[in-house]
This record gives sequence, C-alpha cells and structure tokens, in this order.
Amino acid sequence: MESISDKKGISTAAIALAVVAIIGIAGVASYFVFIHDSHKSSVGEYETYSVLGATTGTVFDGKLKFEIVDESSTQYQIETSYTLYSTTDGIRTAFYIDSEREWVDIDEYESPGVKTGNELISTKWGDRNADIYTKVVDGETRTMHVGVSDGIIYRISMEVEDVILIFILIDTNTIKGNPGEGVGDYEIYSISGSVSGTDVDGIFFAIIVWQDNKEYEVDYFSIMYQTVSGVRTLLFFEYDTFVTDIDEYESHGVKTGTDTISTPWGTRNVDIYTQVIDGETTITYIGRTDGVPYKMTMTYEGSTLNYTLVGASVL
Repeated sequence: MESISDKKGISTAAIALAVVAIIGIAGVASYFVFIHDSHKSSVGEYETYSVLGATTGTVFDGKLKFEIVDESSTQYQIETSYTLYSTTDGIRTAFYIDSEREWVDIDEYESPGVKTGNELISTKWGDRNADIYTKVVDGETRTMHVGVSDGIIYRISMEVEDVILIFILIDTNTIKGNPGEGVGDYEIYSISGSVSGTDVDGIFFAIIVWQDNKEYEVDYFSIMYQTVSGVRTLLFFEYDTFVTDIDEYESHGVKTGTDTISTPWGTRNVDIYTQVIDGETTITYIGRTDGVPYKMTMTYEGSTLNYTLVGASVL
C-alpha cells in the first residue's frame, strides 16, 4: 500500500473534513443500507459498522450504526449513531460521539457510484458475492462492496485528503444467524520506549479484513517516531497486510505471575507470560477472563518497547 510517511500530520481542517465525509456517508447509506429490491425494510432494523482510519500520527476507531426508528407511508426515519475515537501520541480520546435522525423518502434513490468490479468478499456471515461501486465527490473517493443477492453494504472505504477510513459491517438483524468472529475485529496499541538509547513512541493497529475456515487476512498500520535533543521526527511508517492460519497457535511463553492492571475498560486481572527467543524477551499481560493481550514489553539488545492496548472492537 502507498506510504504516507512523507506527508504532514493531520490538520484540524482535515479532521473536520473527515467528519463531514462520515456524515455524508450517513446521508447516502441511511437510505441505501435499508432499501433493497429484494427486501421491504421495517422499524427496528439496524446495521452496525466497525470504523477504522489512519493518517500520519493519528488512528481513528469506533462504530457507526444505522437504525430505522419510525416510518410513514412514504418515508423512513433513520437514526445514525457515531462513536468515534482518535489516538495520537499514544493517547485515545473521544473524537466524535453523537447521533442524529433524518426522514428519508422510501422511493428516493441515490446511486452508490459507478460499478467498477465484482469479487467474493469475506464477512462475519460467510463469503458474499459483492459488486464494487466507486464514487468521487469533491475530492473524496468512496468505494462500496454491495452484496449482489441482498443489496447490503458490507464494506466501505474512503480517502479524504490524508485520511484513510474503512467501514466493515459487524452486526445487523437483516441477516439470519449471529455474526461470527473475525472480519471487522481490530486492536490498537500505543508504543513507547527506547531504541539504542533514543526515546521512541508510536501507534500500531491491526484489523481482520478477510477470513475463511483456514486463514485470516490482517491489515496493519505501524508508525514510530524518535525524539533526539527534544526534536521528534518520523522514524518509520508501514501499512501492509499479512495472512495467518486460524488454527495456528503462538505461545506467549511461560506463565511467570499474575497482576491487576488499569486499562481504558477498567481494572483487569491478568496472567503474565514471559518468552525469550534469540535474545529477545517478551512479557505479555493477558486478560484472565477474556484472553486479550493488554500489554506487551519487548526487550532486546539494550532496547525496550512497550505496547499498551488503547482500542479494540472486542471490548
């Protein structure tokens, strides 16, 4: 994927534009999500999307939910709820938390764009044959993956200035059966420590974008800064994909203790595991009841990196 390491940090204007773009999605998707040729929508139906985004130095995450809350003979009233966070310099804060309602004409239709392809995509309900639609409006590029048989938007990706945003359907009552694990699940870690005596900080996130009964495909983003003589500069940036086996189990090492730690979700009782490989020592703090890695400390050749969980879709 294209590196944006040479671009400037996100500006207030870019953040505002991203929010406007998200609201713009609501205006389109609130209609298109629920009005399908093969299905008559009704009050109470909802669709929830996992939201993940990135720009240089900042990660966005959260949820976007559409729900039909009322209807008349000619209109649906759609409630759109946003719960979005931003993580910068290792600190995760509420970025945009709000909800709004609007009436949408049942017979209204706004095109999702030009059909630019078709592919089999992975969802929490299994594989789906999806048409791909692309639309460019005022410098914003929007791509939608729409189910051929059901008209449901399973995935949306957007680029607005330097901001990349991904929306993946994670919950709905318009599809029979409960959603499975995997697609749309993500974790975000802040990074701190030192490398060869130089202070470093950064962010790491990973999101599952595809799976079958054997493998996961994970998109990940990692950015690291160094601070020398009080000056903070970009050390490296990476945005890529890897595939891992579902049944593959990677041991965290030997259990070496227990602890109670503070997290953004409250205190957690954790088991502590220690692993040493090729001179690198990794200490991992695993939630005793949920199995989530809340903290990791990696030490090697005099360098130490601390990873702290600040955002996750599963918590």
